[in-house]
Amino acid sequence: WIGQHLGPSLDAGGYEDIKVMAFDDQRPLLPGWANEIMEDADAAKYVDGWAVHWYVDFLGSPGVLDRVNEMYPDKFILFSEACTGSYPWELQKVLLGSWERGQEYINDIITNLNHWSTGWTDWNLVLDMNGGPNWANNFVDA
Repeated sequence: WIGQHLGPSLDAGGYEDIKVMAFDDQRPLLPGWANEIMEDADAAKYVDGWAVHWYVDFLGSPGVLDRVNEMYPDKFILFSEACTGSYPWELQKVLLGSWERGQEYINDIITNLNHWSTGWTDWNLVLDMNGGPNWANNFVDA
């Protein structure tokens, strides 16, 4: 889809300078999908980097980022989505002023920056005091 539709459409529209981030899913899955995407030469020429979510970072080592960087050193890694209070076992979805949740964020940010991530963005910086509104009605800290 990237090589046959998105990339050529960007080129045809004069948007060839736009950076395309592929994947946009959980860190442990990145190596497999990076290989899958890069095996398609048409797609590979349009992919500038990898968008990664943090939600299941606890299930895998940050070393997967090192591996992907070794395989594709010309592609950047950007953490594109994170929030707290999203897990079913987190009964209180919003904890305003929680230092514990802040520390969870900063530990993950520093870890990923130390493993080739070039940046990190929050899931939604514009939530109200109740963790919303959003289309999915999942009220969370962000």
